[in-house]
Amino acid sequence: MDQSTAPPVASHSAEKAFSTREEFQANCRDSTMARKPGDPDFVLQYKGCNLVFPFLLSVPEFETFEANEGDVCVATFPKTGQTLMSAIALMVLSDGDVTPLQTGSPLKLKVPYLEMAFPRDGKWDEPIYPVQHLKTIAGPRIYGTHVNANALPAQLLQTAKILYVYRNPKDTVVSLFHFMVSGHRAFGFNGSLADAVEMLLHDQCLFAPFFEHLESFWKLRHQPNIHFVSFEEILNVKDCFSIYTTGIPPNNEFSCRIRERPFGMLAPSSGGT
Repeated sequence: MDQSTAPPVASHSAEKAFSTREEFQANCRDSTMARKPGDPDFVLQYKGCNLVFPFLLSVPEFETFEANEGDVCVATFPKTGQTLMSAIALMVLSDGDVTPLQTGSPLKLKVPYLEMAFPRDGKWDEPIYPVQHLKTIAGPRIYGTHVNANALPAQLLQTAKILYVYRNPKDTVVSLFHFMVSGHRAFGFNGSLADAVEMLLHDQCLFAPFFEHLESFWKLRHQPNIHFVSFEEILNVKDCFSIYTTGIPPNNEFSCRIRERPFGMLAPSSGGT
């Protein structure tokens, strides 16, 4: 395809308030969550999705978000492959170069969540919303989300290239358990794995309900701009995790696989959907 007529490539979407990982960590290190589980304003039921503090603060921002032609959206339930797919997509858009992944802002700012909110100067009075910065980028962008399809703007579901990653529920809940234990001060969780299973089954964890989340995107699977891929399928690709240190070589198995659909539609030279 003639490069002069190739579709524009999604740009990195780092929030300009932070230019380095160190600045980001320093800003958030001493912040408090300001809300605790049990507080009446800790959880918001938004269009069938459990939004907890601070994600619920961003609702007015992301519900008015409009996708641009060529946008890439990585959609997942928590702990099902968001980080891995975001890294893959970012490097595909960079022609396999690992440099954008290893330098500058953290990945969560290069591929920010639409519903993310960060404290400003350690306080929540005027949070930083990465989605506000996304709105200032005129061309294609790359971003992620944990909310279900019903909670996303309808225009985005029709316009963006959506990569939905799903995972075995048993592995999901184990990963979610360790995540909640490591962040117990934020999530107020000090329970066992059995407790985490009960939370998932009874729709009490963040961004639940789990199965309805999967179903909301599954209903849209026939749209040409939406593609499903399992976390297990990604892991089956040889040398999958080496991309974090070596990038994506041009001719190995992983490189060939990611340039097939759905990943081929992300490549700079692609004329796909």
